[in-house]
Amino acid sequence: MGIHALQEHDNEAKANPESEAPAATNRSAMPLALLPPGQTACVERILGAGQGIVRKLCAMGIVHGAQVTVLNAQPGPLMLRVGDVRYAIGRGMAQHILVTPC
Repeated sequence: MGIHALQEHDNEAKANPESEAPAATNRSAMPLALLPPGQTACVERILGAGQGIVRKLCAMGIVHGAQVTVLNAQPGPLMLRVGDVRYAIGRGMAQHILVTPC
């Protein structure tokens, strides 16, 4: 899913109240920042992020359906594995990423 598709999906979700959320929204979805270390989850959507953040996440492969694993949750940035690559992202950015257990 490209940048524009993620933004359109995000805008669609903002337009719908919680009771009318899109079918892809799962009740067990949580911000990536809350995922425990060692846990793998699938990206559901990116919430309330600007174009710059969405572009950066897309470049890292953090897009709808991608599997991400939290490697550690020490104070400071979150260490993630996306595919075979490791990334460090700030907790503020991780709050924009909604994930569900895979």
